[in-house]
Formats: sequence, C-alpha cells, structure tokens
Amino acid sequence: METMPRNLTPTRPILYVVAAAIVLAATQLAAKAAVFTFMPGSLEASYGGPYLALEDPSTPSVNVTLGLNQSSAFITVKAVDDYILLTRNPGFDTGPDYWYFSPGMYLNNAFWATVAGNGFIVVNGTMPGAYSSDAFALIQPIVFPSKPGSIVGNVTWRVDVYQLGSALFYTDLYILAVGIYDPVNGIFIASNDTGIIDAATWNGTTLVFRYTLDPTGIEPGVEYYFVVLFDVYHFGVGRGGGDSYFEFWIDSAFLEAKPAFPSFAGTIVAGENLVGVPYTARLVLTSLSTAYAVNVTLYLTNATAYASTPINITLGSVIDGSTSFLPIQQMPGYSDLRVHLAASIPVGATAVLELQLVYNSSRGVEVRLPLIVEIIDPPRHRHRSFNCSLEPVDEPWWPRIMAKGFISLARMHIDVHNLLETLPELRHSIDELAEKVLESIEDMYSVYNASNTTIDHPAVDDD
Repeated sequence: METMPRNLTPTRPILYVVAAAIVLAATQLAAKAAVFTFMPGSLEASYGGPYLALEDPSTPSVNVTLGLNQSSAFITVKAVDDYILLTRNPGFDTGPDYWYFSPGMYLNNAFWATVAGNGFIVVNGTMPGAYSSDAFALIQPIVFPSKPGSIVGNVTWRVDVYQLGSALFYTDLYILAVGIYDPVNGIFIASNDTGIIDAATWNGTTLVFRYTLDPTGIEPGVEYYFVVLFDVYHFGVGRGGGDSYFEFWIDSAFLEAKPAFPSFAGTIVAGENLVGVPYTARLVLTSLSTAYAVNVTLYLTNATAYASTPINITLGSVIDGSTSFLPIQQMPGYSDLRVHLAASIPVGATAVLELQLVYNSSRGVEVRLPLIVEIIDPPRHRHRSFNCSLEPVDEPWWPRIMAKGFISLARMHIDVHNLLETLPELRHSIDELAEKVLESIEDMYSVYNASNTTIDHPAVDDD
C-alpha cells in the first residue's frame, strides 16, 4: 500500500484574527479542560459542542446516523458487486465540491453555476486568432477499492463559441480526453478520447461521450486522479484579429468500475469547521471486528484536495492504524474535511470498525469524535453493459443570462500541459491533426487573400 502522494506537513499560521465571541468561547473551553476524550462504550463525544460538526455527504450506498450536536456518527456502508460510482458529485448538483480545475493559458476561468435547477461547471476564456491552441482539465482524486474488471463512464457537455469583431473566417477543433492519472509516477494508467471534433458543426449542441478504460494497470487502494481534459485549437481572421470567446458547459462526469468482489469507494462522512479557526485532524482505528479477509483503506482529504496517509487493513489484518495529521481548511463550495473509505470484502462478509476523528487547535485543545463504520454485503445486483460512443443528446439550451450561483473552482496543483504531454497517443493520429490544422490555415488565408478588407490579426503561436 502506497501512501498518499502529498506533503502533509502542517504549516503554522503567523496570525489568527478571531471574533471576540470566539475568543471568549475558547477561553471558557480551556477553563473546563485542555483535552477532551472519547468515553468507551458511548457514541457521543465527551464535549457537547465541538468546533467540528460531522455531516452526511449523501453518498450512494451509505447510511449516516449523526449523534448529538453532530459530534458522532454511525455509518453503514453497502459493498456491492455491481458497477460502483467512483466520482463524487458527478452531476455538479451540490456545487463544485470534490472537483478541481487545472487552467490553460486562455481558458483559465472556471466556476460552478445553476441554470433552471441544473448544476454546471463553466470554463471560459478568449482564444486569439489567427491560430492558437490551449487545454484545460477538471480533476477529482479517486481510489479503486479492488482490482476492477472493467471501467466505464460518460461526460456530458456543450461548447458555445462567439466570434469577436467581424469574422471573415473561423474554425475550431477540439478533443475531449478522459483518463486515470498516477500523480506519483506522472503517467496516465488508462485513457480514452473522442477523436477530433469540428466545433463549427456541433457549436451549441449538447454531446455525451460514453467511454471505457483499460483496467489492466489499476492498483487498488492507491490514490489516482480522474482527469477530464479538453484540448482546443482555434483558427480565425477578421476585424479584431479573429479572436473567439469560448464557454464550455460541463453537465456531468461519471466514472464507474466493476469490481471482482463486493466493494465500495467514496466519502462516508464530512466535517464542517464551525468557527473558522484552523485545525489539524487525523483518523485513528480503535477496534476492528471481522472474521473475514477484508481489505479497507481510510484516509482524510481537505478542501484543497490534500490527503492524509491512510489507515490500511489488508486481508483482515491492521497494517496501519492511523492516518497522518491533515490541516482543516475552508473554501466556499467545498467540504472542510472528508473521510474517504475504499473497501473490498468477500461475498457474505461483514466488518465493523470503531474510529476516532481526532483534531487539535492551535491553542492545544484536542477533541475526539467517535465513528462506527459497518461494512456489509447486500444482495446481488443486476449487471450492465457499455459501449464507447459520442453522440448529441436532446437537452434544452439554457442561455447564459439564466445562470446563477457562481462559485469559483479551486485550482489543482498540477499543470494541465504536463497532463497533456503525458497522455498516451490519442485515438486520432498526429498526422491527422496536422492535416486538419493545415487545411484550416489554408482555408483561412484563402479567405484573407480574397478579401478587400484590411484584416488585423496577431502573430501565430508556436503551439
């Protein structure tokens, strides 16, 4: 089991500016006790008003019962042998939570918005003529609970392109690539793509890309990045230089895996920092009850996608009984803290884990919140089959003026161009792309030379 690929050494803030009421509350707490402990045999924290409130993340196949003051949780997790959903918030219904943005040079603005009750991630920017190229990516950290037999998914999106100035000629090509990226080794384990799409044909049309990925190189219990990457090429001449404004409306991004054994992967409980004072947290396993060879990984992530090292249970034996400490950070639209579970169990097996979520303030106050997690194997489910395809879907076109919400996406600590460089050869060949680029440039300058109008255009990018 590899540790999570991040430096998790907490930084010490230089100064905390806290409201007077919070200072008074902290002083009163410190007068009562410096350390709060969990009383064995109880599902309630020993202090009734902790600074961290547990929350139900509404994960499919997870039932969460919260205790008094949201200071404890009893969690039932159903491990299934059907396709399990690995992406959290795949339809962007609860804001941008779990999703992170790797911007391009021009397509460098991303936000969450709702239109008529539907959640979207919107990425926009202006690409200059006569020729320019750019890329951007949406990223979500994921863990496979067991070796998958197959991996499938779909991405639904729309692109709206607006020519700036008086355009004589424009055309745009783009490629949507999805993949499983290994951040430790800097490579894609699996990927697939749509091939080259002519934006002029599909401008303003909602498309769905149904894909499969090769599961051969996937290892269970290791953190990967699920990447949705758009590679964009723009050509244009006209008054104003042939620039075009792009808006990508991503409606959903699903990733599912078929496990060999009953499995689960996802967030089982979340936490909200109630007072805004920075804390560090870790997860400690206090008891494991099972008669089966279960495999379980538990770890924490914060709002900025940093992860702790994991609790690791292999074949029913505890290998690592606690995570590392992780800073609890706040960011609008994102959970302050998440507890993730990846589990694979034999058919008919059960396991009960007793845990403590331990967090410390800068003032030396320690709080322990009890969690009990029961993993069960429910009855069998019906299996499904998938095929790769790219096709338009009949969905209403929502005008921009109806959008509301507008929460900016957190940016991921990885460069989209590094992702692009490490993608395996896409389904289209480089020769095919070069041919289409050459045809577009020739068409563009044919229009330019035939025009009696003076055209302003910038220099061609080297990209």
